[in-house]
Amino acid sequence: MTTLTGALPEELQSRFELGFERSAPTLLPMQRRLGATMSVQCFKAALLLDLQAEGDERKLLIHELKIMLQRYLEPLLA
Repeated sequence: MTTLTGALPEELQSRFELGFERSAPTLLPMQRRLGATMSVQCFKAALLLDLQAEGDERKLLIHELKIMLQRYLEPLLA
């Protein structure tokens, strides 16, 4: 049986790929898959940091993750 934490990356991967398909239909399937994989892996890494942080540091880490993903995704989805 797959646990919630094990299923989360797979669910995120699927949702990112679907979002890329809708937002940038000219992307090749491989580009969608790679973009989704990179986004999910960055999210997972930042989540580990976030869980160890407290208070203002946690808010700043979340903010940095949003900036990082936005800057990564802008050219991909342009």
